Amino acid sequence: MKPNLLVVLFLSVCGIINYGCSKTGAADDNPGPVSTDPAVLIQNKWQIVRDVINVNNFAFPDGTIPNGGTYYGTPNDYYDFRADGKVYIYEGGPVGSSPYQLVSPTILYMSSFQWGNVTILALTGNSFVWEKSMTSSNGGTYYRRVDFKR
Repeated sequence: MKPNLLVVLFLSVCGIINYGCSKTGAADDNPGPVSTDPAVLIQNKWQIVRDVINVNNFAFPDGTIPNGGTYYGTPNDYYDFRADGKVYIYEGGPVGSSPYQLVSPTILYMSSFQWGNVTILALTGNSFVWEKSMTSSNGGTYYRRVDFKR
């Protein structure tokens, strides 16, 4: 009878220790307020989910002809928007960096790339989507949409 009592006591003590060490409670269930300010939300390292480019007889003003297609990001691909006003881009390899400015809650300007202003379609704590549409002097069209997650 004593060995059974010892087993019961041992298991009871283990259960109490386990319960005391578990993370539960209101503080864990509520991480606190999440900002809805786009200037705060954009300052993150955003992983590229998908980058779609559709091109129809289009050339940038400098004569560059973009390639169309869909690129599916890897865990290494990102746009890193930093508080110092620079974005660092890695998409299939290092692309570069650019100053950026949030012109309005729906307009983002990246000066070093031929995109200029892009339209923000969604920006939350864990997803970000922007798009860019352009028409060249010959009537050709360019459309790009990039989906991100955090």
